[in-house]
Amino acid sequence: PLRFTHVGIAVYSQIETEKREPLAGYVFYNLYQGRADKLSSYLAKDSASNFFAQVVKLEAGILIPNRELQQGLKEFVTSTEYRTLHRQDYSILANPFNLKYQNCTEFVLDTLTAVIYGTGDRYQIKANLRAYFVPTELQLNKTKLMLARIFNEAIVLDDQPDKPQIASFQSIAIYLEKHGALQQRLILN
Repeated sequence: PLRFTHVGIAVYSQIETEKREPLAGYVFYNLYQGRADKLSSYLAKDSASNFFAQVVKLEAGILIPNRELQQGLKEFVTSTEYRTLHRQDYSILANPFNLKYQNCTEFVLDTLTAVIYGTGDRYQIKANLRAYFVPTELQLNKTKLMLARIFNEAIVLDDQPDKPQIASFQSIAIYLEKHGALQQRLILN
């Protein structure tokens, strides 16, 4: 089962309070599903309180990358290349191996891969993922998924094989471990 449904990249840096006072803290870089158009997405920078504001159960999975990846991510998320990885077309079940749709988990995976391999080229990122990333395969009947789409239009399947493949917290953790890039994995609740 999928334990976490939203991911982002937390970077410790200078943040600004509502009164515009500088403060050291975490800024969350992430992708959100559109509010009005559920088939689109946008990038955001949030405080921790905003990032966790919509959760039903306050539980977080945390992957702490090694120092090299941490430094690379800190530099990358403020670059123009970071924004070019975003694709506006959204699917809750985006296939991490193609460029058709994206969700927050796939966007984080693409960002991690860009830093690990030192490239912002989306086609190279997808080639690297096809070679080295093992996705989470959903054990769901495609007919049931098609019916679920009646209730949620953001369940788009035209980029998926028979058994949908997605990026998940677990599959990203394994990917980072394979690359020697994971320092620690935590679950906070």
